[in-house]
Formats: sequence, C-alpha cells, structure tokens
Amino acid sequence: MKSFDLKIKSPEKEYFQGKVQSIIAEAVDGKVQVLIDHAPFATILKKGTITLQTEKGEQKTIEASDGFLIVKNNCSTILLNSRD
Repeated sequence: MKSFDLKIKSPEKEYFQGKVQSIIAEAVDGKVQVLIDHAPFATILKKGTITLQTEKGEQKTIEASDGFLIVKNNCSTILLNSRD
C-alpha cells in the first residue's frame, strides 16, 4: 500500500516522523481518517488516541493532548499542545 509523510510534534519534542498508510484521530467534530492523496485540510484535534498504520503495516497508538492536524500534498503534520 502507498504511504505518505507524517510528523507528530509538540513545542517540547518530536514524537513521530516517518511514512504511514493511514492516520485516525479525534477532531472536535468527530473522528477523521487520512489516507494517501487526501484533499488538503486542517482541523482542530481534541485530547484522545491517534492511531497510525505505518508503511510496514504496523499499528501504533499515541495518547495525545489537543492540537491541530494539517494535511497538504501527501504530507501531514500533527501539532500537539503536549503529549500528556
């Protein structure tokens, strides 16, 4: 399966940087999933679980604070207030 770039960071630290097949996160208006070639958008995330499927097919979960998800040109960035 094709993959795209993802960075997850807070002001203090970078928590993830790599290629993923999908992202599932809790936005303020419900769950969102990002796949390859997703249309550009930005949304506000609420505190919750971020689920990643890496390019190797492994599933990873991160418990995260609120923040923002930005998607553009097969590059996604999640900016967290903090990870806790």
